[in-house]
Amino acid sequence: MIPLTSVDYDNIHSWRCHYSYCDNVDNMVSVPEILGPWSEAKSAHLYKLLGNQLMYKENLTYKAPTNKLHQHMANLCSESSFRESIIEYFCAKEGYYGPITSDISCLFFSPVLTKNIYPYPTFYINPPMVPKKIKVEKNCKVSRILGRIAKEIGLEKEYEEFRIKHSQILNTKEITGELVLSIHPLDYLTMSDNDCGWDSCMSWRHHEGEYRQGTIEMMNSPTVLVAYLRNPNDITLPNGNPWSNKQWRELFIVDKDIICNVRAYPYENNALTDTIITKLHELAEKNLGWTYSNNSICDIPFEKFSFGTNFMYNDFDRDDENTYRCVCNNSSKHIYYSGPDMCIFCGCTSIIDSENKVVCEDCCDPLYCDECGTRVSRINNDSYYTTRDYHYICADCYDNANLTKCDISGGVFYNSNRVTTLPVHKNGEKIATINIAFSYVAWYDKNLWFYHPEEVNMGSPFVDYNNLTNYARVKLLIF
Repeated sequence: MIPLTSVDYDNIHSWRCHYSYCDNVDNMVSVPEILGPWSEAKSAHLYKLLGNQLMYKENLTYKAPTNKLHQHMANLCSESSFRESIIEYFCAKEGYYGPITSDISCLFFSPVLTKNIYPYPTFYINPPMVPKKIKVEKNCKVSRILGRIAKEIGLEKEYEEFRIKHSQILNTKEITGELVLSIHPLDYLTMSDNDCGWDSCMSWRHHEGEYRQGTIEMMNSPTVLVAYLRNPNDITLPNGNPWSNKQWRELFIVDKDIICNVRAYPYENNALTDTIITKLHELAEKNLGWTYSNNSICDIPFEKFSFGTNFMYNDFDRDDENTYRCVCNNSSKHIYYSGPDMCIFCGCTSIIDSENKVVCEDCCDPLYCDECGTRVSRINNDSYYTTRDYHYICADCYDNANLTKCDISGGVFYNSNRVTTLPVHKNGEKIATINIAFSYVAWYDKNLWFYHPEEVNMGSPFVDYNNLTNYARVKLLIF
C-alpha cells in the first residue's frame, strides 16, 4: 500500500462526506479500505516515476510567446458574445461602423487586449448614445473602460463573462510558481475544484458535475497523473485543512509507448504542456528506463493511437478544438485510460450506474429484508429476492417467509391480500381452483396473463373459463 498520513485520510474522508451528496453513511468503510485500487494502480509504475513519492514539485518560470497571446485574444473575441453585442449597439445608434463604433472596435484588437492598454488618441462617447458621457483616454486600462461602457448600455452580464476569460489569458503572460506532478488521491478528487474562478464537469463542489465519477476512474488509473500550477492561496477543505488550489490543471497519460496530455483547464497552453511532457519524459527515462523512438514532442498521431474511457469524459473522441501533444514509439495502440469505477463510501468497484454518481445505490438507498430487517445488497443478486409487490426478502428468510404464489404469473407475493383463491367456471360448472394476483396483473403485462382489467370484476366470486388465454389454460392444465 502506498503510504499516506492520518491527515491525508481525514482530508479524503471530509471531502467524500461533504460533497458526495448522500446522507446515508451506514455502509461507509474507512478511507484506507477504499484506496486499494488506487494504490495497486499507481504502484504499477507512476509511484516509481515520481521517485517513490506522491508528488514531484519544482519551481517554474514561464513567459508565453506574444503571438500565442494574440491568438488567444482573437479566439476570445470571436467566441464571446460581448464584442458582437457592443458593436451591434453602437451600429444601431450611428449606422454601420460610424466613427464611435470604429474607435470602440479598436479596444478589441488582440495586441490592445494583450497589453490591456488603449494606445490610440482619446475619444468621447456622448449622450444620447449613452446615458452619461464616457471619456476613453489614451493609455487607459482596456478592461476597466469596457466595464464602464458595458454598465452604461446594459451589458454587464456579457462583460463579466468576457472579463473572466480575458483575465485568465492575461494570467498566462508570465507564470512564476510551483508546478506539481501528483498521484495523490485527493488531487484527483479535487482536480476541478478550486478558488481560481474555473471548474469543469468533474467538479464535486458543484452538484451538477456531470462526470464526477471520472475523477475516481482517473484516481484508479495505472496511466494517469495530475499536473497543476499551484496557487499560493490554498483552498479550505470541509474539515478546515488547507489543500492545493489549482490555478491551471491538466491530466497526463504515461504509458510505455506514449506520454501525452489530456485536455487542460481553464485554458490550453501548448508551451506549458510541452514543458511538462519534457519533464515526464526525463523522469520516465531516469526512473523507469523507458525510451521513445519519436522523442521530439509532436501532435499525437491519431492514425496510430486511440483512447478510451468508461464513465470518464473522453476528450479525445469529443473535442476537436484542443491540441494533444506527445512523445511516442513507432507503434499502434489503443490506450484505455480509465481505472475501475468505484463507490467512494464502500469501496466496491464496477457497480456505479451513472457518470455523475460517486456513491453506489446500495450505500445511498439501502435495502432491508422485510422479514428480519437485515441489510441486503444489490451487488450480490443471490443474497435477496424481490417479490411481485416489491418486498425484499433475504435468502435466509425466503424459504420460511409468508409468501403466496400466483398460479398464472408465477409471481411471489409477501404477506399481502393481493393473491386471491378463486374457482374457474366453464359453462356454469366448476372445473378448477386457482390462486390469482388481481392487483398485480392488472398493470404488469396484459398480453402475458389472461384478462384485461376492465373485463373482470375483481370482486367476482369466480373466473370465467372463456376469459382465460391459451397460455393460462396450458399453465393450469385445463386446456
